Amino acid sequence: MNASIFKRIFSFFIDTIFILAIVVFLFRFIARPMIENSIDNFDTLYASFIEAQDTRFNDVVLVQEDFDAGLISEAEYTERLNEIDETYNANYAEETEAYATFLYTSALYFILSLTLINYLYQGFTRGRTVGRRFAKLRLAGPINWWTLLLREVFWKSIYWVFTLGFGIFIDFILISLTSSRKTIRDYLTKTKVVVEDTLYPI
Repeated sequence: MNASIFKRIFSFFIDTIFILAIVVFLFRFIARPMIENSIDNFDTLYASFIEAQDTRFNDVVLVQEDFDAGLISEAEYTERLNEIDETYNANYAEETEAYATFLYTSALYFILSLTLINYLYQGFTRGRTVGRRFAKLRLAGPINWWTLLLREVFWKSIYWVFTLGFGIFIDFILISLTSSRKTIRDYLTKTKVVVEDTLYPI
């Protein structure tokens, strides 16, 4: 019997926590220092960026208080906020660029490392992950590195990223509302997630 949406969500949740823990650990002790070192003078720029954010926030609060108290008009309120933004953009462009680079590179690290570690995790366990074991599920069909590459990398990770997460919703619909309870990746790789005691002829 093909697995229900609830069992698949449960197993996915457990596996995601496990993989994310590894990714965060590697980021904290390896990736983050490497990213920071790749940006010239990052520590100084980051400290200045945080200080500038605090100053900007306090300035905005003061303007908001003056407006709420009726001390300035709406036009003056807008003008002063624009002045704060212009001053910030003029004086802290380098700091903002450094922090944006850090965020972009970190996001790229998380996407790539989650994809890679999940692929290796699925491969070494041959689809019998910790989450599936807890949920008493197994991945049935031709399980090998090639099918897992198609299934877990191209038709899960890359598919979800390029559809901006809409692919997750499509998977949810297919598992919930179709009799086969199979996603696109299940069809394309001739695999499916089944209840552990289900016999599946290959």
